[in-house]
Amino acid sequence: MTSRDLSTIDLTKKLFLLMERKRRYQFLILLILMILTSMFEVISIGAVIPFLGVLIEPSNIFELPAAQSFIQFLEVDQPTQIILPISALFAGAVLLSGSMRLILLWASVRFSFILGTDLSVKIFTQVINQPYIEHTKQNSSDIISSISIKIAQVVNQLNSQNVNPCLATILVGNNQASETYVRNKHNACEEVGIITQDHKLSADITQEKLIELIEKLNSDENVHGILLQLPLPTHLNEFDIITRIVPEKDVDGLTPHNVGLLSIGKAMLKACTPSGIIEMLGFYNIILEGKEVIVINRSNLVGKPLYHLLLQKNATVTTCHSKTKNLKEICQGADIIITGVGDRDKFILTSDMIKTNSEVIDVATTHHNGKLKGDTDFDDIISKASYASPVPGGVGPMTVAMLLKNTVTAAALSKGIELKS
Repeated sequence: MTSRDLSTIDLTKKLFLLMERKRRYQFLILLILMILTSMFEVISIGAVIPFLGVLIEPSNIFELPAAQSFIQFLEVDQPTQIILPISALFAGAVLLSGSMRLILLWASVRFSFILGTDLSVKIFTQVINQPYIEHTKQNSSDIISSISIKIAQVVNQLNSQNVNPCLATILVGNNQASETYVRNKHNACEEVGIITQDHKLSADITQEKLIELIEKLNSDENVHGILLQLPLPTHLNEFDIITRIVPEKDVDGLTPHNVGLLSIGKAMLKACTPSGIIEMLGFYNIILEGKEVIVINRSNLVGKPLYHLLLQKNATVTTCHSKTKNLKEICQGADIIITGVGDRDKFILTSDMIKTNSEVIDVATTHHNGKLKGDTDFDDIISKASYASPVPGGVGPMTVAMLLKNTVTAAALSKGIELKS
């Protein structure tokens, strides 16, 4: 017996143990039906040669001792008279064998469907009845997978219309963290079929040279998105450089034009991290309408655009920052807390600062004692919150996913293509 046979037997045993008593009886009946059908198959196939022999030489059957009772029952004395009854008997055996096969097929399909339903309900019930902490230990990989599949489908749709989405990244200097972020973005693009251009510039590049590159990319019809990796070296004016990116290629959603459109709910290209947070909340069915939401961040990259996106979801939003007084008391009254301070020496969100069953989204990333951390200690927060995003593995990957979404959106807009949902 091969290892494959053993694994099949083991799987059948495990499946049998998962069945309810009623399903086990049905399975045994199905097994008996399979055996009977096999027997009728063997009989009908084995009868072919004897049947042909009777047709060719009917008299031979009179010489068989086993056939005498059958001949006497039919009351025949001529060889030719036996042909019709034998033909009817053979046809009946074939018909019965075929009927058994059809019954077995119907029973197998029905049993498989019912068993599949039973197991689905059992698995669903088991998952639902797990302690909530088991659910909240999951990262955003499920969402990323879902979004990536949709983006890959859109890329294929665009490719079929001779549009190849392309993202150009600009990295100034040798900041290791920035290099890692850019590399991750290129890898993510490759996975869904987005073409990339990688522009690595020296840390001492002049503002004029950097703007010259941006203008070149602006005019390149094959480039649909431009990503300027931040932060820039201190001698460069970040705001002036960002404003040189044409709004329709601003896949980070940071140009004044796109920021303004976002504030009135008209932006097509939205800031990646805030839109990733909204996507995550929606995926986990966390309702925003009517909720008290605290955002502990007022940056142009996260806090400000997130404020507008939350308002558009009919949340009541309060922005907190380093000058906010009574932060603990404010947090204790919040239904949802989104924190992005990124300095654990100055701020850590603890379980005594949140109310029971609140939701916490941790946007911050910082290295603390050699580990990547956010503003919260997950194990502490999740003991009280109904949901908490982990760091790493929470909002970070969502930011990259939204960048990909913005890139294919920009590619479609550049050609006036309406994307299928």
